[in-house]
Amino acid sequence: MTSSREAQGESPEQQLEVVAETGIDRAMAHLVASFEGEGRDRLYYHDTVHTGGGMSCTEEILIAMREGGEDVTDEDIEVGKLGYAYHDIVQDWDTEERKLDDGSVAIMRKRHAGENERQSAKMLRAYIDEANERFAEPVIDTIRADAAELGILATIASFDGKTTYQEAITEAKKPLHPITRAMALADLGEAGMGGFLEHLHSADALFREENMDVTETLFLGEELSEDQQISYRQRMLDWTHRQKAFAEGRRDLLDAELAGLTPDAQEHVRALFSRFEETIDGMDERATEREEMSFAELIRDMGYSQ
Repeated sequence: MTSSREAQGESPEQQLEVVAETGIDRAMAHLVASFEGEGRDRLYYHDTVHTGGGMSCTEEILIAMREGGEDVTDEDIEVGKLGYAYHDIVQDWDTEERKLDDGSVAIMRKRHAGENERQSAKMLRAYIDEANERFAEPVIDTIRADAAELGILATIASFDGKTTYQEAITEAKKPLHPITRAMALADLGEAGMGGFLEHLHSADALFREENMDVTETLFLGEELSEDQQISYRQRMLDWTHRQKAFAEGRRDLLDAELAGLTPDAQEHVRALFSRFEETIDGMDERATEREEMSFAELIRDMGYSQ
């Protein structure tokens, strides 16, 4: 069936822009309604801030690839942003009790990693299929739709004890579409692209999201025993100290993540990831500063209020 927009003579490029913008708006509205309210379902990292930032990074990376000679079109950029808007739209999780070294038990949020991304990819594909049905010819072709779907799956990350990595990128067996690679690079881009303050904000947000017992207790303003304060404080400091190594690991993986691009494209994308040392030094300094903070100062610095 021909859409009213097509009947009015809009070009395929204009149709794609409308489809992408509508899908992005829909995805962002879903994130707000599902994960930015009150209570246990509130997510502090997997929210519209993270998604909006990643969409911008996806666009920047694709433009850098194009400037380096890769075959990247304006249509690829639109679909890349749309794909990233959907990459975290499903966030199912369970609670997990974790025994700590001090003998206390932490209540952690355990995401359904892998399955969440697979379900998010399905939702993206459903939207693309729905949008394409409104036009006589598909607005988003199969190649780009597949690339964006794979881009969400490529954001599935593993942890090596120091940092996170994406096997779909570092161990790719065949050439990756620019959309797929850009979405994956953008998802872990804070340390290299955003710099110290952006990484600090993201790391603190992820701590608040995962450490459910700490977050619920502090935001409810409950009175803490001395043992609880000591335990929470140590958990926050340990997390902060790990961020330097995390950023170092992300820096060290960049060459492997760019392999497969032309040499010129690698250099253009690498130039976007120019802030690793700033992040590494900044996190090292902030970890030292936090060691000297009182408990009240520390929780404020990590985004809590009491």
